[in-house]
Amino acid sequence: MSLVGRAAEKRIHARITLADEKKKAAELHTAVRERALDGRYVQLAQERSRAMEAMEALRHKGCTFAVNPFSAWL
Repeated sequence: MSLVGRAAEKRIHARITLADEKKKAAELHTAVRERALDGRYVQLAQERSRAMEAMEALRHKGCTFAVNPFSAWL
């Protein structure tokens, strides 16, 4: 194979390798971003669950939010 042919083959191989690396980097970026979003939504769901449990505990204790809690000091 001549030098011209080998150089052309090397350039083609380099382009293919670069394209594969870019594709892998984009896939990794997407995967990391999706995992971060999943983690955020899990955290929000846990916070919402704890808030609902606290509201239920107060409701069953006889507390109500319809009255002013500071009325005794007024």
